[in-house]
Amino acid sequence: MKSPERDSPGKGSLRKRAESVVTEALSAGSPVRSDEDTQRLLHELQVHEIELEMQNEALHEAQARLEVALQRYTELYDFAPVGYFTVQAGGTIREANLTGAKLLRVERGDLLGARLQSFFAPADHPLIGTTLAEVFATGMRHTCEARLAAAVPQGVFVRLDCEQSHDGRECYVVLEEITALRRAEAERRALEVKLRQAQKLSCLGVMAGGIAHDFNNLLMPILGHASLALEKDTTRAQTEESLREIECAARRAAELCRQMLAYAGHGQFSVEPTELSSLVADSLRLLRVSISKKAGLSCTFGENLPLITADPAQLRRVVMNLVINAAEAVGDQEGCIRLTTGALHCDREYLRACAPGESPVPGPYVYVEVADTGCGMDAATLERIFDPFFTTKFTGRGLGLAAVLGIVRQHQGALKVESAPGKGTVFRVLFPVGSQEISNTPGPPLGAAWRGTGAILLADDEESVRRTSCRLLTHWGFQVHQAADGQQAVELFRAHADEIRCVLLDLTMPRLDGEQAFHQLRRLRPDVKVILMSGYSDGAIVERLRQGGVAGFLAKPFSAPELNALLKSVLTGETA
Repeated sequence: MKSPERDSPGKGSLRKRAESVVTEALSAGSPVRSDEDTQRLLHELQVHEIELEMQNEALHEAQARLEVALQRYTELYDFAPVGYFTVQAGGTIREANLTGAKLLRVERGDLLGARLQSFFAPADHPLIGTTLAEVFATGMRHTCEARLAAAVPQGVFVRLDCEQSHDGRECYVVLEEITALRRAEAERRALEVKLRQAQKLSCLGVMAGGIAHDFNNLLMPILGHASLALEKDTTRAQTEESLREIECAARRAAELCRQMLAYAGHGQFSVEPTELSSLVADSLRLLRVSISKKAGLSCTFGENLPLITADPAQLRRVVMNLVINAAEAVGDQEGCIRLTTGALHCDREYLRACAPGESPVPGPYVYVEVADTGCGMDAATLERIFDPFFTTKFTGRGLGLAAVLGIVRQHQGALKVESAPGKGTVFRVLFPVGSQEISNTPGPPLGAAWRGTGAILLADDEESVRRTSCRLLTHWGFQVHQAADGQQAVELFRAHADEIRCVLLDLTMPRLDGEQAFHQLRRLRPDVKVILMSGYSDGAIVERLRQGGVAGFLAKPFSAPELNALLKSVLTGETA
């Protein structure tokens, strides 16, 4: 039995209409053909009634499902983990969910009709306004990050993801709080800083230990032979021998300093057009006698390689260091070291996998490759091979591969390493074709000391340097005015500008540094001849001053013949 509430208006009307048709037909005297026709008509009415009842049932079920879906949508919309807003042009909020109201710390009713920007820090209002304007203007999705207003807890950050509605009249904005993400990123960055600091301290500790080891070994003969030379019963021949030993140890210490500067990318180089294959071939005899007889050395040289601008002596040092390193990897076992030169066009992806970390410029390169069949290296060793004084042999080994990397940096090159335990190692050093010129340093001159006349201004903040240089200059016939800093140098030059023939100017000094003092000296007398001196120089500054009129440059420690020859060249135009 059907419940009356399930009868639809359409079903009752149909039945009444059918009864009305039959009644009218009987009353009008229309012939009713048979009971069969009547029964058929009633059957059709019943069929239609069933169909309508089924449709009514389906309609009720659809309506119930729609109500459930609407309820679920409302719950999903209101209690979603992010805030949803419908915003009109200008930022007026038309709709918002409960999560959005909770995120902004207000009631939902207070959001409707308000401007979205008003709930954010004033400094971020222009950013949000610009983002919404771009969405309406371009129809493209835009994202920005902003901080909530001071009315809510300080430091609450949200990300706004804005997208235009289908009809283009409104904008849908999704708000997601990212304070925890920001905090996690800040903590990660802080941890990275601490890790880098720890790595630097570890590297510094290894470097300090290595420097102390090597310099103490160099100071021992200096101190010992100085004591011997001061002994009263020492003969002249013994004194001269001690002085030669002291000079030898000092030169080795200077070489170690040059390696450290090369590692830091601040070494001084004497560059010239260089053909890499010829340079390596010329070094073969020295290379063969520097390694064990058990390590065979084979060579394959590329022909007609493009010239590079490089310091041949430093390139020989790179090759020598890598070959000796390869020989040590081979050890006492029978093995092979393969030397190869060639040309290669390197793209950005290839260079990105090389050392140093910053990628050099893509383009044509020439390379020298040193491969060995030695023990190879694991990943942990590969990560540290360029650390100063790092070695798998013993401490105090020297700068080694760190100096190689420094030389490569100074030549704007790259270094690629491939190695695995038991499979040997391959070092490929790349030098760019047509690389930038590196500032030149005059080589050690030969011949007897030249003597001059006149006054020279010597400016250096190290008293020992002034004292030694002053004795040399006086010995060669010059009068010397000494300055302990750049400001004093300018004042002395102003007082004696007419008599001073040349200025020896340290690059790093208090009050006024060498560069500042140089410019002031040039203003006082544009034709002044200035020779720069430095034990730790920035190549860019030296080159800039050279182009600005500096007469010469001396890298400390320099020898007496080097100073003498440069003075002769600057003051007379003659070379040694």
